[in-house]
Amino acid sequence: MEQIMLLAFLIIGLAVGIVATWLTLGNRIASAQTQAKNENQLEAVRLKERFLAVQEENTRSQQTINESEQKINSLRNQLSDIQNQRTQLAERASRIIPLEQQLEKYSNGLTTFREQITKLSTQLAERVQAQETIEQRYQVAVANEKSIKEKIELLQAKLQEETNRN
Repeated sequence: MEQIMLLAFLIIGLAVGIVATWLTLGNRIASAQTQAKNENQLEAVRLKERFLAVQEENTRSQQTINESEQKINSLRNQLSDIQNQRTQLAERASRIIPLEQQLEKYSNGLTTFREQITKLSTQLAERVQAQETIEQRYQVAVANEKSIKEKIELLQAKLQEETNRN
């Protein structure tokens, strides 16, 4: 019986120890659970804030990418326009040399025509002057002819008078 008692005390002591341990550790476990829950909530809030910040940064990055793509497209269009203009200017430039050659040819021809016009103008002026001289001589000759005719008429009249008198 002593052994039963000893066994009963041992079981009671063990039960009291377990209850005391459970009460002591229960508060600690509850405290640890609460603390862990609070830390988890803090970590969740931090992670949510970080997630929102990353999401906002991602949105800004996407906007930057979209703007960059628009700029790239605009620059590609400008490049295309410039290449078209360059092609047109190259065409024009290729036509300049033959046009310059034609211009030089026509300029030489124009110089020749100007020289001919100058010669013809000089000849025309000489002919006009000669014609004026001839007209002046003609006028003088006509005046002389009239004068001579008048003198002839006077002489014929005198001759007639003389013939009538005789």
